[in-house]
Amino acid sequence: MYYGGLSSSVQLSADADGVFVNNLLVMECRTSTPASSVNWLLLKNYSGFENVIVVHEFVNNICLATGGRDTVECFCNSSTVFTCAIKTINVSNDGNRWRCSTPVNGFTTYSNIITINIRITLNTLTFFPRPVAAVSYPIYNTTSAFTCITSQSSPAASIHWFEDGVNITDKSIYHFSSYIATSVIEYSPTTTSIKYLSCVATYTYKNISISLINGTNIQVQYPVSKPAIVMNTTNVSETIHIRENEFFELRCTSTGYPPPSYRWTYPGGNATGNAVELYFDRFSNEHFITCTAINVLFLLNGSTSIKSTSHVISIKMNVSYSPSFKHFVHTDGIFNVSDLRVMKGDNMTLTCEWDANPPAIVLWQGQSNNSSALSVTNIQKDATFTCLAFNFMFEANGSEKQGNATATLSILV
Repeated sequence: MYYGGLSSSVQLSADADGVFVNNLLVMECRTSTPASSVNWLLLKNYSGFENVIVVHEFVNNICLATGGRDTVECFCNSSTVFTCAIKTINVSNDGNRWRCSTPVNGFTTYSNIITINIRITLNTLTFFPRPVAAVSYPIYNTTSAFTCITSQSSPAASIHWFEDGVNITDKSIYHFSSYIATSVIEYSPTTTSIKYLSCVATYTYKNISISLINGTNIQVQYPVSKPAIVMNTTNVSETIHIRENEFFELRCTSTGYPPPSYRWTYPGGNATGNAVELYFDRFSNEHFITCTAINVLFLLNGSTSIKSTSHVISIKMNVSYSPSFKHFVHTDGIFNVSDLRVMKGDNMTLTCEWDANPPAIVLWQGQSNNSSALSVTNIQKDATFTCLAFNFMFEANGSEKQGNATATLSILV
């Protein structure tokens, strides 16, 4: 508190330069000559009017105090010393101005003015948003706001911010109002490593020094990466080579935080989890297997949100299978029977067709020209011809397997 200019006849003093909330403040009004009455006047900090709060009278060595019982407690030490005490200082007293007055020689003489400057020690420091489990979840390269708020304090507490002990206060905005200090930091993580974000409130008054710290572990969230599909330790980028009706295992891998979950879609079904075991027939050839990596993000305080990120990879299936006989073809057209009746002396060209992947190499048994077409001229008797088909089936791991089949045609004359 401070003192205004002194009167030569009346002086007001207090027992402390500053007074803490909830403490007692004693004010003493001294007159240079015995006074029969003293008025205590108050100008509140939010008012433009000065009011008489207490009228002190000292008559026949009897002290009487009228008014102000809810505000002050007053008594007389003598006819020149009058005392009033504010029993419990609170924030509403801050800035209030007191003075006393007494009539001297027919004129009212006023004392100096005392202005109350309260002091409040720092008690608490609150961190927002309050994490659910001591961990906060900002998103990579995205700005999030964190706030630290002090309890009431006077003088004002300062607030500093630290990331793993490094001062980053220059990124914050500080505000002090109604004895409460507030600091907001715009935090945008540029790495995905775990950090500790803290705020420190410091209060200093005379020989009193108080520091409070609050904070949170930082777990940075980031979107899922494009998944990779792995078969037998080999990444499959575009096409997977598999054999018909043989089981194989695929694994889907991706990065992200929270760790991603996986959803598979493929011909005839779907599945979840990072690994699936599948098999397919030839009718799935050139169809796609798709893996979707998904992570559901947290809110900043760790609560579950509805926001998520996802990334998809699709690979085409190349289903290899052994030759399967379709039909014979001769000069007059297609036929599916194994016996063909002709006229003696007929001429014809025969081929046989196969369904195979990779496409089959087709030969006729006993023919020296290794041709898929068989020319028969001037047929004179019954005969049997065998069509041979084979292919080489490959897998993603480089293994190879030969498939083969035969079809026999009997010509009857």
